[in-house]
Amino acid sequence: MPITDTATLVISCKADSSGVERYTSAVEKADNTSKQLLSTLGQVFSTAAMVRFGNESIAVFSDLQEATQKFYEVFKGNETEAAIAAKKLEESFGASQRSAKSMLSLTGDLLTGFGFSREEALKLSEQVAQLGSDIASFSNYAGGAEGATVAITKAMLGETEMAKMLGIAIKTDSQEYKELYKQIKETRGTTDSQTKALAALQIAFEQKKTAMGDFERNINSIANRGRMLSNELEDLKANIGRGLSESFSEGQAAGIKLLRVFNDLSPETQDFITKTGAIATGLFAVKAAMATYNTMQAITGSLTAKNAGAV
Repeated sequence: MPITDTATLVISCKADSSGVERYTSAVEKADNTSKQLLSTLGQVFSTAAMVRFGNESIAVFSDLQEATQKFYEVFKGNETEAAIAAKKLEESFGASQRSAKSMLSLTGDLLTGFGFSREEALKLSEQVAQLGSDIASFSNYAGGAEGATVAITKAMLGETEMAKMLGIAIKTDSQEYKELYKQIKETRGTTDSQTKALAALQIAFEQKKTAMGDFERNINSIANRGRMLSNELEDLKANIGRGLSESFSEGQAAGIKLLRVFNDLSPETQDFITKTGAIATGLFAVKAAMATYNTMQAITGSLTAKNAGAV
């Protein structure tokens, strides 16, 4: 069952009268800004739209969860430094929580595979992500900061085609490249793969000097504001999805158990249940009307937590 279908079932089935009371209480405790946003959401979103928003939030949180797990595995032993680097991408380059961790772990995973230490891989990964963010801002690259970071990382791997879209041309058969390769290898004592990766990154920095610092210079541009708004919305959904994840996880476990029971039934019994399944469908449809409260509770929790953190 797709994650969104399962989420719909969970959100729908978990809503009850006590949920309404908890939601009402939470709204009363929220500050004026939170109340205004919640009121607007309540007016704009229909029940179906709210269920959809809940589904999306759970999916976004799931993506963040996976990115976070990979992030801390790649930088194991340097978790604190890695978290600081990710936070810098969020605050200084407008990245979402997921994209910051994904950009760093993407490059870091490649570099540790080349034999770089986790500490050195983190430093280089931060440079790549920041350069990718600046290039995306400078050239309004369609792939955004993540896409630009992927292109630079692939160039470090030896796949230079994507980097050309960023205006980076790495000619490995040129005399300049050969001299740079020799210099890096002799001074740093790196392996062939490490040397090629460092050479590609140095060339990228040299060829994109004009792009460096562009995000900060043009942070108030419509394009950059649009990217920041999109990433803030992603973070909001992730925080709401976190609030819904416990119910979702419980629903998954219950769903697995229910499906196993059904699959163990005789064909005759399964056929009977299938033919009379419309009754259950009707009951779920009624309960779906309450789904908005679970999502609104999660929104309230996210906003309240954010307000508390800002105090």
